[in-house]
Amino acid sequence: MCEHETQGLAYQQILATNTPILAWEHGGYWQDPHYYPHKVKFQPVSAVPYWDKRCGLKFKGTLDFEKQLLQFVKLRDGFEPRKYIMENLTLRLCAQKYLDIYQQVQAELNG
Repeated sequence: MCEHETQGLAYQQILATNTPILAWEHGGYWQDPHYYPHKVKFQPVSAVPYWDKRCGLKFKGTLDFEKQLLQFVKLRDGFEPRKYIMENLTLRLCAQKYLDIYQQVQAELNG
């Protein structure tokens, strides 16, 4: 993962295999070199936009990496990332969310 990731698709695929993540969450601006800083300055950003405590742990930088890594290893069997995926990001759930948005916009345009 890097600061250019916008949707976190790679880590979502890993979470679906029930593999927890130790994620670098540096925050700040979205730094896509095609846009930042001359076209778009968008913040705050996240390398893991779809996430809860079942997915793993986050660290902000080198100062807290070692502490979070030790905690991650200690807790590794207690995470349940696939449950998060199945409750929030299945194809059926995401399709339903898109359909709900479409129907809401359509209703607002017709109403």
